[in-house]
Amino acid sequence: MVPAILAAALVLVCAPGAHAAKKQSRKSSRSRPCEDMSAAEAVIAAERFKVAGEVDSARDCWEQAIDEDEDALHPLVQLGDLHHTAGRLEKAMGLLDRALVVEPRSSLAAASAGGVLYTMGRFEKSVARFEAAVAGEAQVLLFPRRWGCSHLRLLSSRT
Repeated sequence: MVPAILAAALVLVCAPGAHAAKKQSRKSSRSRPCEDMSAAEAVIAAERFKVAGEVDSARDCWEQAIDEDEDALHPLVQLGDLHHTAGRLEKAMGLLDRALVVEPRSSLAAASAGGVLYTMGRFEKSVARFEAAVAGEAQVLLFPRRWGCSHLRLLSSRT
């Protein structure tokens, strides 16, 4: 009796066509999901993919945004963080260094770079990056480009 009820529940919840359609949907979304998007659209899509746990699609969208705007601070930092998480430390560090060239006072980029350096075992350099992240005169907050800016500087009360 119990197996029959479970079988009926599975049929109701997971109809044969629904599972195949969901699988096909995931497959098609992995084939360059942001290919025809502007940098701003790619950033928004990357955030959505990241939240959904679709790391490969998020990475593709961050790369698309950087292709469109090589000085895009937010995508550089986010893509650097993805590479750090995946263990591609040199690639992560290269992206975060680029982000710090774009905006040397970016607390987020400096903190992320500090994390990568720590993972690499470069502890003194890591501490220096973490100190730079908290000691700057200006903090840089990142906003999606759909708002017309990639970041906004807020001056600290010390100036």
